[in-house]
Amino acid sequence: MSDVMYKDAYDSPQDVRPGYRSKTNFSPKIEQGFIGLKIFIPEVVEFKSDDVVDDLGSFSYIPLSISYRFSLGYESKFDNLTDHIVVVAVDSVSGESFSATLDDDDDADYRQTDLSGISENDLNNTFSTSYLTVNLIHFLNLPNKEATYNMHVTLEEFQSSPAAVSLKLLKD
Repeated sequence: MSDVMYKDAYDSPQDVRPGYRSKTNFSPKIEQGFIGLKIFIPEVVEFKSDDVVDDLGSFSYIPLSISYRFSLGYESKFDNLTDHIVVVAVDSVSGESFSATLDDDDDADYRQTDLSGISENDLNNTFSTSYLTVNLIHFLNLPNKEATYNMHVTLEEFQSSPAAVSLKLLKD
C-alpha cells in the first residue's frame, strides 16, 4: 500500500504548485493516531543551469510535500503554526547545512481559525491534519549546482523522518 494519499491527482510532484494546501497523491499518508510531521520529496530533480522557474528567481523547483497532524490544543500555542516549522537540508558531500522556517515564504502564510470558546479538553482531544507543498530551493536558497541533500523538517520536539533529493544538471 502506498504511503501517500490524495485529494487532487497530479502526474508529477512538479505539477503541484508551491503553497498548495490540500492533499495530493504526493502528500505523505497520516494514519489515525499519528502525531507529528511527515514529508515527501522526489528522489531526483533535474534542472538547467540557466533556468528561472518562478517569479522569485529559483533555478528549479523541488516540491517538498509536508503532512502534519496535531491536536487543536497544541496548534493553538501558535499564531501561525507553519511559521515555526523549520526545514533543514545538508549537502551529503560538503556537509554544508541550510535551514529556514516556513515564515520566510509568503505562499506558506495561513492563519488558523479562531478557537476561543472551545474547552481545553476538547482542544486537546480534537486533531487536525494539514498539508502543504513548498519549493525547497526557494526556502533554503540552495546553490545552483548538482548535489544530494539529506533533509527533514522539525517543529519543536517533533521531527519528520529524513529524506534525500539529488539535483541533477541536464546536459544540453
